[in-house]
Amino acid sequence: MASGSRSATPASPGPTSAPATLLHAGERFVLLKGSFTIGRLPDNDLTIAKDAVSRYQVRIEAAQGGYRITDLGSRNGTQLNGERFRGESRWLASGDTIGIGGEVLRFLAGEETRIGTAHTPVSGTQVVQLTKHHLTLGRDRSNDVVLEDPNVSRFHAEVARLDDDRVAIRDLASRNGTRVNGELVRTALLEPGSEVGIGP
Repeated sequence: MASGSRSATPASPGPTSAPATLLHAGERFVLLKGSFTIGRLPDNDLTIAKDAVSRYQVRIEAAQGGYRITDLGSRNGTQLNGERFRGESRWLASGDTIGIGGEVLRFLAGEETRIGTAHTPVSGTQVVQLTKHHLTLGRDRSNDVVLEDPNVSRFHAEVARLDDDRVAIRDLASRNGTRVNGELVRTALLEPGSEVGIGP
């Protein structure tokens, strides 16, 4: 298959692939076997029941110590970090964003978050504008808002602007949870003045 614009070799190939996870709609899907399919039909490993998604859209598989995503000749193509491809393969890197039929998935590879013993001091106040539909928060450098604390998951939560222009926060199955106004939530609407707690 065509390798596309990415290098034919992963950045750090190894004898076996590191654990990998897909984040979608606040859920984590662990890639435990060699091949993982996504599509509209229910016999896929991850079903996205939307007309814009092909019956069998993509396959993700472990290869050469990394992971590759292959578009299975889908009708509308697949996006990887905003680049559309169809009938081709691409290497995946931790933090990559996959777009399928208007749905956004995040690929995460590597070790799980570990609980830290030392407290990381607060670094100050930062204003972040919600200029797009999704804003991700977490410890990984590919997030829109990076929170460098060992108690923050690599991809911890996302803030999304809804169709009615309201704003919601969704926990991405993080290890330590997300709090809104002091209460642990899986998803919650945010109002002016809402306080979101992530890590310490």
